[in-house]
Amino acid sequence: MRRFLLALLPLAFAAVLAAKPIKIPRQPDYHNGKIVFSYLGDLWLVDENGSNPHRLTVHEARDIYPRFSPDGKWIAFSSNRYGNYDVFVIPAEGGRARQLTFHSGADTVVGWSRDSKRVVFSSARGRVFPGIPSLYEVALDGGLEEPLPIDWGYWGSYSPDGKRFAYNRHPMVWSRKHYRGSYAADLWVLDVDNKSSKKLLDADVPDAEKPNNFWPMYGKGEIYFVSDREVHAKAGSPEAVRSTNNIWKIPEGGGKPVQVTHHKDGSLFFPSISSDGKVIVYEDDFGLWKLDTASGKTSEVKIDLVSDDKENEFSLLTIHNDADSYDLSPSTKRAVISAHGEIFTIAVDRGDVTRVTHLVRNMIYAAARRSIRNRPGSNHSASRGPGRDLSARTDHPPG
Repeated sequence: MRRFLLALLPLAFAAVLAAKPIKIPRQPDYHNGKIVFSYLGDLWLVDENGSNPHRLTVHEARDIYPRFSPDGKWIAFSSNRYGNYDVFVIPAEGGRARQLTFHSGADTVVGWSRDSKRVVFSSARGRVFPGIPSLYEVALDGGLEEPLPIDWGYWGSYSPDGKRFAYNRHPMVWSRKHYRGSYAADLWVLDVDNKSSKKLLDADVPDAEKPNNFWPMYGKGEIYFVSDREVHAKAGSPEAVRSTNNIWKIPEGGGKPVQVTHHKDGSLFFPSISSDGKVIVYEDDFGLWKLDTASGKTSEVKIDLVSDDKENEFSLLTIHNDADSYDLSPSTKRAVISAHGEIFTIAVDRGDVTRVTHLVRNMIYAAARRSIRNRPGSNHSASRGPGRDLSARTDHPPG
């Protein structure tokens, strides 16, 4: 028996090695050895080594942009549970979600105030110009949200003492790699008490050469951000295409930026710094990564999880008296009909159904039980049997 168990050990070990980590975990955040992220439209929590994953939210809507409160008691996130994206909070260990904003504009959670009493979010509510986002705060206990004392604003982070706020003023074109231009994400610092802002980077760089400086994160005396600024090039030039996103840092008072990470794929997005400034987690190359800010060491957080689908794999659709057009075969024993963008042939009286086209993705028509009837003004005649329905099944792809 012992020999048999020993023989099974290599097989079990090989099965563990064969497990593949998930791809595209989104918008991670870190607190005290835990990482929260969005995956399959829900929020998940794992240990910092990727172990012990469990689902925090289960909803047919999309839950995105999770952010721990600095005290670790709450997680704020954006969700479209009631149509558009609003701000919600849940206890960090999981529980019922509570809605904080109710505006018709999309509200994107950005972070928290340092005292964990207010959630920071961005929203394009026409405060300055239509379609231009501004930064707001809403109290954890609820109430009317208030704008930060800046005009435009998309992303930002408070200093450890809460007296300064690093932010992107321009709405970011984060999905456009290698972007150079006047609309590049710019890095500013707000003095909260004086309500005055200072541009920290690239004030003297020509517009055609300005790189993006994404997602500012306030550490201890330094501000981290994402940029592809290692390549100095003009917009549209071949040199600009060689630029890659990486994490950089700059002294909070300004100075020369220093590159921290050295990824080559250029797909580094949505980083977030822990409240103690020791860890940054981020997306890169469809995976989740962790940066130790003291040592500069990076490591991939591999997460292996298996989940059940939130929705049925298929749904039934009954089409009754809903054919767009039809025609009879020369023998008049079969007819061709158009319904919901697809072509079918059916028996005029009794028989099977044949689907001719497959234009609508993931639509499987399970049965057709509909007799062709005479239509006013039609030159065709068909049997006058009892009316029957065309039932359809819609298959939903996983995830």
